[in-house]
Amino acid sequence: MSFTLFLKTKRSEKNIINIWMVKKLFRMWIKIWKENHLIKDMVYENGDDIRRTTKVLNGLAAACEEWNISTPIWLDLNIRDFKRFDKCRFSSDNFIEEIDFEYLEIHVIEE
Repeated sequence: MSFTLFLKTKRSEKNIINIWMVKKLFRMWIKIWKENHLIKDMVYENGDDIRRTTKVLNGLAAACEEWNISTPIWLDLNIRDFKRFDKCRFSSDNFIEEIDFEYLEIHVIEE
């Protein structure tokens, strides 16, 4: 979607400026690490007009569903790290089932 803006200046009657209305896209990088190696990763994108918390939870659920692992439980440490750094790690303490990797990491890369 774009629209045109007309301005008057001293040098010319009309200056035409195209302004593009770009919808901000939420992007979150979800990674699985094992023995300091990146095993799996995906980028979750969402352009809907919903709350940030909902986008984060939906992205985490989508990755867990795709990789067929249980959704981790958010502990106070995870919430604190995510609020502070837009990034957090979920280790085996966050999962009810046994996992075959060291940790799952989420990182918001664009809002």
